[in-house]
Amino acid sequence: MPLITADKAYATKWEILLYGVPGIGKTTLFADCPNVLFIEVDDNGHTVLQKHPKADAINIFHTRRWSELAAFANALPTSQLIKGIDTIVVDTISECQVLERLKQIGGSPLTEDKWKFNQSIYSQNNFKVMALVRAIKGCGKSIAWLCHESTELTDTGEKLVRPAVSATLLSTIQANIDGQFYYKRQGANRVLETDGAGMIQTKSRFARARPFVNPTWKELEPFLTSRMDPNK
Repeated sequence: MPLITADKAYATKWEILLYGVPGIGKTTLFADCPNVLFIEVDDNGHTVLQKHPKADAINIFHTRRWSELAAFANALPTSQLIKGIDTIVVDTISECQVLERLKQIGGSPLTEDKWKFNQSIYSQNNFKVMALVRAIKGCGKSIAWLCHESTELTDTGEKLVRPAVSATLLSTIQANIDGQFYYKRQGANRVLETDGAGMIQTKSRFARARPFVNPTWKELEPFLTSRMDPNK
């Protein structure tokens, strides 16, 4: 590889985890990515994309069946499709975690106790989703893992905001990612926290991490590739 100077050393690939409540705009934020593939497991994500002005340029794989999802992800790294893709958006990884588990637990209504105490099913699904994560990481593309949020109260009564996936799965996703961001509502605005503090779980390798108010892909892309103007 030829030598370059540091001012020209931009990232060509990035990987982040973005979490927040359903409907905050996680899917829409990445809809303007060029050469993007959405792996849609969420019920509503693909309908949001249908209404996008660039809908004819957005590739979507949508399923609510675990067998179809696993087969697609395992074949993706060596497929012809992946050659024309720059960014993969998984919408949402938290829904991947519950997709098969809901069917396995079964019964109506689905009570909290029924969900909580099926530990063998919980462990089996963790291994399945971790294998899915590794397959998608193996594509060698930029990745946005979208996730719902979860809140917990600490022993001191403070509210901890974190991604709504198990600790084991979260550690698998976090391996070698560039950032973990939190998307929230603040009054009439939507704020993307890229380097939070206190009880919001974020992380960032980006030197100029800061909150983005009502962000667009046009604003976010230079940040992810370190092309942001240092004076802004």
